Amino acid sequence: MTAKKPAGLTASRANVQCLPSPVSTRWLHVVLLALGLVGWMTFILACVGGPAWSPDSSKILFAWRDYEGGRYNVAVYDRATRVSRIIFQHRSPKEDEDNDFTAVPEWQKDGTRAIVAMTTEDSDTHCTLFSIELKGKAPPEAYDLGKKTMCTDPGSMPQIGTRLFIGGENFITWLDLSTGETRSKTIEGEGNFIAEHNGQLVYARGVSRPVNDPKNKDAKEEGVEFGRVKLNDKLDDPELKPQFTLWAKDVANADLGNAGFGSWEPGGSRIAMVGPLKNTDRILMLDENKRMTGTLMPELSGVKNYRLGNLVWSHDGKTLFAPAITRGQGDNTYDYSLAEIPLTGAPGRLTRIVSFHIKKDEPTADQAKDQPAAGQAAEQSDLSEFDHSDDNGFVFFSMQVSLSPDETMIAATPANMDKGSFAGPDRALFLVDLRRPTHRVTRIPFPKASMAAPQPAGTAK
Repeated sequence: MTAKKPAGLTASRANVQCLPSPVSTRWLHVVLLALGLVGWMTFILACVGGPAWSPDSSKILFAWRDYEGGRYNVAVYDRATRVSRIIFQHRSPKEDEDNDFTAVPEWQKDGTRAIVAMTTEDSDTHCTLFSIELKGKAPPEAYDLGKKTMCTDPGSMPQIGTRLFIGGENFITWLDLSTGETRSKTIEGEGNFIAEHNGQLVYARGVSRPVNDPKNKDAKEEGVEFGRVKLNDKLDDPELKPQFTLWAKDVANADLGNAGFGSWEPGGSRIAMVGPLKNTDRILMLDENKRMTGTLMPELSGVKNYRLGNLVWSHDGKTLFAPAITRGQGDNTYDYSLAEIPLTGAPGRLTRIVSFHIKKDEPTADQAKDQPAAGQAAEQSDLSEFDHSDDNGFVFFSMQVSLSPDETMIAATPANMDKGSFAGPDRALFLVDLRRPTHRVTRIPFPKASMAAPQPAGTAK
């Protein structure tokens, strides 16, 4: 392997965890979903990113934890040959199910190489990038991005020219993929999120300001600041240029501390972000020029209560896609679905991908007091036991969805869920065919030594 390590960057010992700190977790763009069922459920975290589409929509990168084999894997699936092959592995002892590790796959812009961003407990707070050629015999290249760089956000590795950028807690780091040069700049702010939008870098970060409260002189109001990252001609020395700030007072019943950073409209100026409510979710609609423009609470296939994950825009700006969790048909059963949300206000649609179960432990005496009486059981259908916070200490990066560049397919995977919640065959890559009125769902098994052709997911409707 060809190693490229920049001079002057050394490690400092820290505990890199699959479960991020409360501050960094609440400001992750893909925070997706977080479950807080204290004393009720247990699950194992496997922090992997993806799926990620190649620029020509022909291939998909995805990652997962192989519990039986004791490995974290990244594979590429070829739509033409219907074959998956593993391109990256990291050994993880079978007995060490809480091993701290992240693996985030992405494509180099020209589509010739896969990028895998890796953070491990052994490497402290270092993020290491691997550039892997998918054709030919060139060796993988490794880049050490230095201390305090954690690649935990699957959606935040934008590329501008030959530079790849990573945002994080109080910093922005960038790597020149053509030279191996890497640099970092300290930028204050809670969990800086950056993305590529219309050829430019944009950012969002958590901010706060003092409020006049006679009873609490330290009282502050939370907000999310949006803006652009100004780069000089050499694409280095980034400078933040704020555009507007969304403050808690601007949104009724706001919990901005647990809202996702949102998603920018391709070619437009709108920003959509999930705004959690107690029993369900809504979508906050923002505009770079007009700030807050409204809220949307779509009805999805007649279902009014749901938890939404990362938002993905259609290219024409008329539809949002997102993963959704809703109540399933049985006790402790939930559905992982694709939500299609028209921005015209028309009813949306849920396409069920797969069902999963949460094994609940017996509640403590104090928790039992808070449980509803038998006559109130129906109220539990509002998903109020799910939330987007990590205050209870149980957080998982939920199942993501990714729209192919040609907009014909949605890729999804529950690879971040524990091995007990999903049936073995359902820990897989799923493709939702948007060209078919039925939105047929196809299950792509995680690759092993020998693979059969993928089979349609029999439970999908």
